[in-house]
Amino acid sequence: VNEALGGGGGEARTIGLLDVFGFESFERNGFEQLCINYANEVLQGWFMDALIKREQAEYAREGVVCDHIEYPSNAEQVSMLGGKGGIFALLDEECRIPRGSDEALVEKMHAVFEKSRPGLYSRARFGAGAAGAALAAEVGPETLFCVRHYAEEVQYTARGWLDKNRSAVRHEVTELLAGSDYPLLSLPSGAALEAPPLSTGQSSRAPSVSGVFRESLRSLGAALLVTQQHFVRCIKPNSTKTPHSLDAAYVQRQLRYLGVGAVLEIGRAGYQVKLPYASFLGRYRCVVFDQPGLLDGPPREAAERLLRAAAGKLDGNPDWLASREAQLGTSKLFMRPAVAAALDVPRLAARRRAAV
Repeated sequence: VNEALGGGGGEARTIGLLDVFGFESFERNGFEQLCINYANEVLQGWFMDALIKREQAEYAREGVVCDHIEYPSNAEQVSMLGGKGGIFALLDEECRIPRGSDEALVEKMHAVFEKSRPGLYSRARFGAGAAGAALAAEVGPETLFCVRHYAEEVQYTARGWLDKNRSAVRHEVTELLAGSDYPLLSLPSGAALEAPPLSTGQSSRAPSVSGVFRESLRSLGAALLVTQQHFVRCIKPNSTKTPHSLDAAYVQRQLRYLGVGAVLEIGRAGYQVKLPYASFLGRYRCVVFDQPGLLDGPPREAAERLLRAAAGKLDGNPDWLASREAQLGTSKLFMRPAVAAALDVPRLAARRRAAV
């Protein structure tokens, strides 16, 4: 779209917006839900990697020592769904078989994943619920299976998957679009519709829908790798769009889907408060108004003296630098929230004295 509408000539800076469907889990989940949830798995992996790598890169750049940050990884889910020998690969393989069927696909999935991915894949469990029994009667219990996503376990039905996966865009349509004189119409005939074909020996067929989808995700990932990403997590207060109404269970479910808990764990393991030395000195200089000489000299050294002097005004005279509750970086002071909260005690006391 940028190429079609742009004026051309010269290098241009761009801002891209990626709006992604949220994680989906309904009473009946089919091919579309698996594609959407796979995209969310991939994006969740990118999000966590970007967040961790960004933190670790800043620590390395600033010369700050930080323990290895552990975080939940969904790499196994991504591999089981879209990797070599994964669910989508088995689906493409079943589509190549002349008499392939949805039921045969699920049987092969059971055979492959029940033993190799016992914590991530399982057969459907109906229990005593009427909804589960009704779904099994509607689509056939032999088409049902469960996948443990990063958010929660979802039960899928493979009914109609082979037909949907074969529903590729006709070659004549892509040729027609490619020949259009209108640039915007000719765009879809490019890389977005290109994917590895379904091969049988030396012959090849049209690319599968899941193949096109996975190729699009790979292209998106390559594009995101060379950008500076910012993530916005959107939370709906309720499902009915009612003003001034907060559904706590609904919000909690979204927070779990979005991996917000994992992000908080990452923040807790690192240094959440990062202040350039000039900002730190400007905020806390009032703590040492009676010792103005402490603020002389290079900002980094002045910040260290101020930090130690402020700690000396507190009970126990904590040595935050020795305990690595705070660290001096190249251009910033890194602190745990408890350190910032403790520093605010003498800061607020000094401000109150100055106001009297």
